[in-house]
Amino acid sequence: ELADCFKVDSVDLQFRFNHRRLVTHNSVRIAGVTILMFVSTVQVLTRKFFTLLFINVCALVAWSTAYSCPAFLPAKQLILPEGAKRHHLRLFVIDAERNVRVWRDIPVQVDPLNEEGSLKVGEQSLAEKANIEPTDRIAMRVEDFRPAKSSSDTFPCGSKQLVEVSDPSRKNAFAYLAVCSDGAPNVTKKVSYDAKASLVTSPAYRYEFKPKNQLMFKKIDLVDGQNLINAVNSSSLFLRFNVKNFLTLHFDNRNVTSMVNSTYIGPLAAIANYSFTLKILFFNFDLKMDTSVSFFEDSALIPLQFKAPIAGVLNRGSGSFYWWNKGKDLKLDAVGSDKTLPMADPNLILNDPVALAQKGLSYCKKECIYSLTGTADGKAFTIYMNVPRYLVEVGFFPQFVKDVSAFEKEAQWPEESVLDSKDSVGIFFDTTLVPSGEHRVEQWLRTGKDSKGSCPKDIIHRPLKA
Repeated sequence: ELADCFKVDSVDLQFRFNHRRLVTHNSVRIAGVTILMFVSTVQVLTRKFFTLLFINVCALVAWSTAYSCPAFLPAKQLILPEGAKRHHLRLFVIDAERNVRVWRDIPVQVDPLNEEGSLKVGEQSLAEKANIEPTDRIAMRVEDFRPAKSSSDTFPCGSKQLVEVSDPSRKNAFAYLAVCSDGAPNVTKKVSYDAKASLVTSPAYRYEFKPKNQLMFKKIDLVDGQNLINAVNSSSLFLRFNVKNFLTLHFDNRNVTSMVNSTYIGPLAAIANYSFTLKILFFNFDLKMDTSVSFFEDSALIPLQFKAPIAGVLNRGSGSFYWWNKGKDLKLDAVGSDKTLPMADPNLILNDPVALAQKGLSYCKKECIYSLTGTADGKAFTIYMNVPRYLVEVGFFPQFVKDVSAFEKEAQWPEESVLDSKDSVGIFFDTTLVPSGEHRVEQWLRTGKDSKGSCPKDIIHRPLKA
């Protein structure tokens, strides 16, 4: 019935979304269709492929302090007392100073996640007092671990069972999870979130969101004592879907908005859950693809988890491009060497999917790891991406763009699709051949001297009974 209200018998359409117009390289004659049908088709296409796009540009900077990556334990792997509450789970180490052995609390965080790994939206105070659920994530820092308990050490807080956690990369590094009758002592939270200022703050960095697109950053400053070091500014995105026998769709920041709809602030991290809206003409669509980003003291996890229901509907050159302006103090190391991150090659992207996949696979050993390293006023940072091999085999992996203007022209994008700037660099992902199904890519901001190690940290656990 609504379709009849918007019916168009015959119309020539030219579309360019990124300039509030609709553009294809060729005029498309559409007869006997409706604008409503067109918008509905675009909505379906974008929901199918849009989740490929949120490799957040905030992953282009990290900061260097004493810690690097946290360790995670899925709650479903643990044997815990029935009805155990989140705020009653505590993490202990043995302190043995002056021949006195005492239990000491170290920070632990229980994150209420759903089956998709996103934050459960709701009141934090209620979530903290709720039962631990199998989908919850337990976060800790292995740097806090200490020597193992002895057989003569009693269990802490009157607990009858413990979960012993150890760091296999260090000798004699242990911690012990226990469900206690009371919560852990209050600790200073390392990371804060200010909704009014659109700001995440930690002892190591300040991350300022764009007010109307909060997954994109306005700027990121690194903390150096009382000084702030400007690392990067004004992240943006450009999306290209060249759909077979249809239109070439272009989107940018003006078409996509991402807003924080819920947060969870714990002793180790601030978690922000984002919802996404797509604007086409005068329609706004909820893309129903919430994504949660975990900001730790000096690292962050930006997961890419998406569903692609249909494969093989895009032409070559389709993909997502993220770019940002380098701060005056930012220096990227070994750019152009292809040692840890391949340089984008428009010729391969447009013409040779086999060679493109082979290029990506050359970075794979046991896992397909890609990284970009650099310094800002002497502080080290690393982008660390672990991409499943089967995605790399179809050309989906990060490709570094050093010259945005040159890449734009060689990739045959429309004029003015991307802001030309001498200070801009970016990363391109080819989405043309991504298979149908559910996919996940883990992307981390890395810091510290151990940035070549795994992220999250590997740990081993086993149950202990009194």
